[in-house]
Formats: sequence, C-alpha cells, structure tokens
Amino acid sequence: MIRPEYYNDAISSLYLVAIKRKWNAYQFDAMKRLERCEQKGSFKQDIEKTITVITLCKEEYKPSFWQKVKFLFKNQPNKLASERNWNFFVHNICYYLETGRYDLAIVECRKYYTFVTKNNL
Repeated sequence: MIRPEYYNDAISSLYLVAIKRKWNAYQFDAMKRLERCEQKGSFKQDIEKTITVITLCKEEYKPSFWQKVKFLFKNQPNKLASERNWNFFVHNICYYLETGRYDLAIVECRKYYTFVTKNNL
C-alpha cells in the first residue's frame, strides 16, 4: 500500500478512533483535517475546510442532550490527545466537537490558525 508522507502509522488509524468514539461523519472529517494539517503542508486550506465542515455540522446535525452529556462525562479526549500527539488547540477542538459546542470549535480553529501564522510555525 502506498501511503502519503504525512501518514503516521505508528499509532492506530483515525478511522479506528472514530469508530471507538462514535464520531459522526462531520466530526471525523474535521479531526482528520486537523490531525494532518501541519504535516501535509496546506495548513491554511485545511483549517478553512475544517471550519466549513464544523459549520455544516452545526447547521445539519443536532446531537441529543444525552449524546452531549455522554461525551462530557465519559470520553474526555485527554488520553486520546496524548496518544495521538495532538496539540492544545486540536485537543480542545475535539472536545468541543464531541460535546456539540460547534461555535467554540470554530473559535478554537481560528485561534489555532492565528497562533500558527503569527509564530511562523
């Protein structure tokens, strides 16, 4: 199998993570873009696409109250973030997506973009 240079198979695939954490398609797509955006070399484009995906999720997907509560108390992404070597911003975005706080996820994406561009990372 041919794999892109930015693909890291030292850890389990993000597809497996998505199944275990019961992410919807929007959450998976956003997290996939965030996980690879710094490695792939198209950071700005991936952040913009992530914001678009989160906006679509906010408009089209309405998690139930219990879905939000389940993630708040059972699935905090601290361990996952550590395993996947996510930075502070990606960790927070994952948490906001899982708890249905899409506006906060979008704000965090913008903060992430600002931080990276201002610090020339």
